[in-house]
Amino acid sequence: MPPRHAALCLPLLLALAVLASSGDRAEEFRGCVSLCESRTCMNSLHPVTRPLALRLTGWTCVDDCKYECMHLITDRATQHGAPIQQYYGKWPFWRLAGMQEPASVLFSVFNFVAHAGGARKLQARVADGHPMKRYYLLFAFVSMNAWVWSSVFHTRDLPSTEKLDYFSAALAILYALYYTVVRLFHIYPVQRNRITASQPSSSKSTVLVAWTIACVCAFLSHVTYLTLLPRFDYTYNMVFNLVVGMAHNILWLTYSLPSRFSIIRRYAGRPKSHRPAHAAKPAIFALLTTAATALELFDFPPWAGIIDAHSFFAFLDIGPVAEGHTLIIPKFHSARMDEVPDEYLAEILPIAKKIAKALGVVDYNILQNNGKIAHQHVFHVHFHVIPKPNEKEGLIVGWPRVEQPKEVLQKKLEEIISKL
Repeated sequence: MPPRHAALCLPLLLALAVLASSGDRAEEFRGCVSLCESRTCMNSLHPVTRPLALRLTGWTCVDDCKYECMHLITDRATQHGAPIQQYYGKWPFWRLAGMQEPASVLFSVFNFVAHAGGARKLQARVADGHPMKRYYLLFAFVSMNAWVWSSVFHTRDLPSTEKLDYFSAALAILYALYYTVVRLFHIYPVQRNRITASQPSSSKSTVLVAWTIACVCAFLSHVTYLTLLPRFDYTYNMVFNLVVGMAHNILWLTYSLPSRFSIIRRYAGRPKSHRPAHAAKPAIFALLTTAATALELFDFPPWAGIIDAHSFFAFLDIGPVAEGHTLIIPKFHSARMDEVPDEYLAEILPIAKKIAKALGVVDYNILQNNGKIAHQHVFHVHFHVIPKPNEKEGLIVGWPRVEQPKEVLQKKLEEIISKL
């Protein structure tokens, strides 16, 4: 590649901060997932068998934990009027037959069909000699590719399908801007006496090559930046697509301006004042796509047994040792109870008391472990309320009693009191 072309490939995109979504960064979500993984995914004695649809779409036990915790926390937020959070860049949708967002999958399929139909009409109705035909057809195929990966991604959100969807969408949006500039500024290659009445121009060929290289390098820089990051930068991806898409729409709006306000020459060889009858249609479609973009820009959550207070949340254990086995988790993230501030612990026992009464059992245990040899397997502080309906169910405790002289006990008591 010549040096002047290589220079065009320097990545000039703004490096924004790497952002995850607020939901998956929250301590309550991370603690819930850790508990679920430990009690469900690592439980070799009672392995969980997922339905066939989930296995076919690649749902793992850990994925299930994230899904269940996401909806537990979302249900809590809905019940108490709290804001619903996004998780990994997406709102918490309910899945169907393994599809994470069934409505979005259906929408993507319809869009693919629409673009396929448009490609067939272009092929049949536009003359082969039209200088823009190959650009329009390529746009149809690029868009169809984007909708294929959109349907795959909304079926199963994985790091690989996410990138394929976002990168394909970015390619479609950028290519739309690319062919728009080629069309509106008449830098497409033409032959003499073609329908545009334009003369061949070496300067236009140079501009076309430069514009093509600039778009290719912009796309490669975009993909490289997002690929090399430790976490996908959803904010930057949104800004990139928004800026490119709005530039595309603004150009087509200028095409549709009234004759007296014409900025661009709509057809080569015609005066700027020439405005065909169909000139308003691009503006209509540009406004519709801008409205659709607004749905993404001003994103909102989807229309869809947890107890909440300001310092903790509680939910049923996914791998219970007895029916009604409940977990109470402080929102302060700490591995050990002695590291949790008092205000986060103040409501734990009162709510444990309420849960015990609500369970309607006579016998129950309140359990809290600290440290590996003390049987703590998940290093986020949590409390168990475990019903004991009979000798075989509930918590099984071995209690190796050790007799000690009273003077030894008294000395230990005084030592503890002196350190309080």
